[in-house]
This record gives sequence, structure tokens and C-alpha cells, in this order.
Amino acid sequence: VVLNFWFLNCDPCKMEFPFIQEGYEQVGEDVAILALNPYDGTQEDVVSFRETKGYEFTMSKCDARWADMMKLESYPTTVIIDRYGHICLIHSGMLRNTQEFLDMVDYFTADDYKQQFFRNAGQIPAV
Repeated sequence: VVLNFWFLNCDPCKMEFPFIQEGYEQVGEDVAILALNPYDGTQEDVVSFRETKGYEFTMSKCDARWADMMKLESYPTTVIIDRYGHICLIHSGMLRNTQEFLDMVDYFTADDYKQQFFRNAGQIPAV
């Protein structure tokens, strides 16, 4: 599961969504992607944004307590929950390209995945 915390008035958040969409198209149903907005706007604003941009992954408004629980340091932040239900990555900051997204997902979905926690995507070993 990929959780992406963002908000409507966050330019870096909006800049990384095309990379997430492209990655989503490549990983298909192997990974659930949820873009959660705990900060601004309404559910209707989030749905409108998603539809206007043509994003296919799930986007929703969420309660600010989600961000508090994850102890977010900045926006956007990407959190990966592995196949065992454990948080294994909290990456603060914008993903720079589709390959960075795919490298994250590939590591955590690999057949020989060994559970480990990473504080940012740059720490993840190449698969």
C-alpha cells in the first residue's frame, strides 16, 4: 500500500502526481495507491482535482489525525505499508520521477523482500 500525503495548494505535491500516475499504470493492481489530503479543501475539491487531472489512483480527503499519527515533517510525504501490514518507508519530499516511484514499489513487492524500515527512498537498495 502506498499512502501519499498531499494538499491542494502544495505545488511539489501536484508536481509528483504525474510520476505516481505513470507508476500506477505500470504496477496495476499489485499496489494500492491512496493519495490522502489532511490539510485543505473538501472531499468534493479533491474529487474535482482528480477528475480534472485524469488520475486513476484513489484520492481522498482525510482527517488531520492521519498526518499527526504519521508524524509528517513535510508535504508531500509517501508512506509504504508492506505485505505484512508494517510501515516500512516514510519518505518526506517530492518524488523526482517515475523511476524513483517504481524502484520503491519494486523493492517492497519483490519475491525476496526482507522487512526493513527506511526513512527516505534514497536508502532503498536497488533490486
